[in-house]
Amino acid sequence: MCREMEQIYKEGIEEGIEKGIEKGIEKGIKKGEMKKAKEASFILADMGLPLEQIAQAFHVDVPLIQEWITENISAAK
Repeated sequence: MCREMEQIYKEGIEEGIEKGIEKGIEKGIKKGEMKKAKEASFILADMGLPLEQIAQAFHVDVPLIQEWITENISAAK
């Protein structure tokens, strides 16, 4: 019985680690995608593309694009 409990415990730990890694990878990918969208939004805004179209291209809302642009302007000062 003790060995069975140890095996169940070990499998539970391994499964937890796998799920944690998957979630961490998913979060990292999402974060990287948003960073690229943010960087690209600056370029597109500089090219004169309307914020509505930039937001549509990256599947985010216009206020978020405005926030990114404002942050970028503030950081450049």
